[in-house]
Amino acid sequence: MAKEWTLQDLPQTEGKVRENVNLSKSCWFQVGGNARFVFKPKSVDDLASFFAKKPSDLEVCVLGVGSNVIIKDSGYNGVV
Repeated sequence: MAKEWTLQDLPQTEGKVRENVNLSKSCWFQVGGNARFVFKPKSVDDLASFFAKKPSDLEVCVLGVGSNVIIKDSGYNGVV
């Protein structure tokens, strides 16, 4: 069973972290479920700090403009 992550599990950031974000709005095909978290870093240093301090078993998926991605309806239990 996958761990149920909370905001308290994530490192403090200068950027914005949102919970349960509908990813269908972020991809070209407009399909897919929710991401547990979406992190938008404020700077390169903020991103590097997040990666250095995040729990090692928390999955991360880098999503660009979403033009070549299909996201599962069941969503993603990690950080995008």
